[in-house]
Amino acid sequence: MYARYPIVQIINVCGQFLDALISIYFLHKFFSPKKQNFQYLWIIIAVLMTILTQLGDYISENNVNLWQFLLLLIPFLYTFLFKQGSVHIKLLICGLPYIILLSLETIGVIITRIVNEIVILNYSLFLFIYIFRRIILKIPLLLAVKILLNYSIYDSHYELQKHWYLLGGTCFFEYIILFFIRTYQDNIKEMILSLVIVIFCFLVPILFYYMIYLMETNLKRTQIGISQKNYIDTQEQYMTQLMTMQDSLRKFKHDYKAHLFCIDNLLMEKNYEELHRYLQNIHDMEKNYEYFQIYTQDNRINAILNQIRYLAEKKEVELTMEIKNAEIKNIALYDLNMLLFNLGSNAVDAASKTKEKKVELMLEKNRAYFQIMIQNSVAENPLKENPNFLTTKENKEIHGFGMQIIRNVAEKYQGMIQIDATDERMKINVLLMDEV
Repeated sequence: MYARYPIVQIINVCGQFLDALISIYFLHKFFSPKKQNFQYLWIIIAVLMTILTQLGDYISENNVNLWQFLLLLIPFLYTFLFKQGSVHIKLLICGLPYIILLSLETIGVIITRIVNEIVILNYSLFLFIYIFRRIILKIPLLLAVKILLNYSIYDSHYELQKHWYLLGGTCFFEYIILFFIRTYQDNIKEMILSLVIVIFCFLVPILFYYMIYLMETNLKRTQIGISQKNYIDTQEQYMTQLMTMQDSLRKFKHDYKAHLFCIDNLLMEKNYEELHRYLQNIHDMEKNYEYFQIYTQDNRINAILNQIRYLAEKKEVELTMEIKNAEIKNIALYDLNMLLFNLGSNAVDAASKTKEKKVELMLEKNRAYFQIMIQNSVAENPLKENPNFLTTKENKEIHGFGMQIIRNVAEKYQGMIQIDATDERMKINVLLMDEV
């Protein structure tokens, strides 16, 4: 009966704006954006959501079903249009802020009914409860979302995907509970019991999500440790290359006077055939000193490719590379290093266990996309024997994330991965968006 009072309508608008902020901000931080210049779009969407829910209230005369529908639909459309990720995961995750806000609103409604059963609900008391229900309860929730979501958690969705399905199922089950609770509240005992159940429905998804958040944080630490280890490995290989080259140059410098003396003697004796063979040996020796090879004009890529080549030589694997216009613009060197190193090391490691021992690597910039294709000989079809690409190494805490790192980098740059395999060969094709 107080719904048309101006102050009540203002409180309702503030409450709907907080609903929109919590939902949209949660999804904004959870998923990575499709384009970086859309990073502040969530504020506009939150304002638009508030306007649409207000318009819905006006048209439907405060029909709660329409409010519930918009509370789920608008955030889902926001993630569908502007965020990366699969549609089904987006729908599952949209259900989390939806069920939390729905539970919170149901708690406020039940508290209002309980107070109304105990005392006469005058305007001042109603206004206090309404402010508490629409605004005060949601401010701590908004702060909690801001504190917990300090980076995009969706980056680890491959490892945590089954937990998102379980969380989505929990939210759907709780929605059914809330639907029936709104129907059966005939007396104060039922209201109190309903209040306890709804509080439980409010806390469970939050605790569930916090558990997944802790798991993801631990996983993030593990991946950082793996990244650091891979970086150290690549630096060690690079330093080994430099030391080997320096040692070879030192030997050549030590012997070059003796070489000149021999050449001079062969010329004096006019022994041209022997001189030709001697110079040919020096020429072959000089080839061995050229450890750092130039594949492209981008020396950053050359450094990565030389590390892969060194790894192949170390494991006696035949490596052939075809490089076509491999200059990068927007792809971070760190990401490309992690991607190429894991692709290369995985391929070399698999090929080293075969008789053929062959790896072929191709890099090509094709318009906006940077393509990486690598194929290698295998001892067995990995898609049949090891479809999840689980590691066979002893220390599983620091190994086995190579394919996961490859997937994460590909998704970060709105790319794709195609994997084909037979009993003799495996081929991985990666496309990365390099220009926006």
